[in-house]
Amino acid sequence: MTGSQGALGVITGATIAARALPAKEEYRAYLFPDFASGLAAMHQAQRLGLGHIFLRLSDDGETRFAQAIEKEGRDWHLADHLFDVYLSVRRFDSGAARLIAGFAGAAQDVRAERKYFDGLAKKLGALALGVDDKWAAQRFQSGYRRDTLLDRGVSMDRMELPASWSNLPAFYVKVRAALKQAMRNHAPRPNAHGLVLCHVGAARSDGAVLTFTWLFPRILDNAVAQAQAIRQAALAAAAGENKELERDVIGAIKRVLDPGAILNPGRPLP
Repeated sequence: MTGSQGALGVITGATIAARALPAKEEYRAYLFPDFASGLAAMHQAQRLGLGHIFLRLSDDGETRFAQAIEKEGRDWHLADHLFDVYLSVRRFDSGAARLIAGFAGAAQDVRAERKYFDGLAKKLGALALGVDDKWAAQRFQSGYRRDTLLDRGVSMDRMELPASWSNLPAFYVKVRAALKQAMRNHAPRPNAHGLVLCHVGAARSDGAVLTFTWLFPRILDNAVAQAQAIRQAALAAAAGENKELERDVIGAIKRVLDPGAILNPGRPLP
């Protein structure tokens, strides 16, 4: 049931659908001048029903963080410096947002879909960065940095939140601001703060999913309570006006269907 987060059901079976690998798969990177123009490209691509496509838009924080990670350990190259200067001239400043688009299918279909999206992105002020073959292989590596960060006194947490296209911009600003404030309120020392990263993906006709990742200095002797307080601040910011009503309805259903509280007992009601 929507919103129950597993509190009202037990999985008793699953069906797996298999299909052949596409003849061609290609990922391309685009840099938008800001997060809003990247969102507009995602929404437009979804509205037009652009086929065989994967879209993931990083906000300015995640874009800068990814660029820093990519440059880590690399030798200085004049070409990289000149490209940074070029971006500055084109006014792609610290607010720029990177979008990864994936195309899959027959070679001619991939070429056609990519060409169409190139035109759409260009109209919205984007700069095409070319093929990004490494991204698909590296996309799941960020989670493995958690242990390294913990060893250095930094915690990392993550949350996925759906939003409609109309509410997404304001929703993003609200949750991001709540996380930043919560990390300042629960910092190990004065003036310490954390870093909020966000990307938008899983686009559908009515909206998309925002994935927030936040990193913050740990209170070493009370790290669990600190992490929980910051997460609760994000949840409170994400709660809709009808959240209390939704909780009451789901609670009433659960008391009838599961009076012994055996369905996912570790999961509190949302």
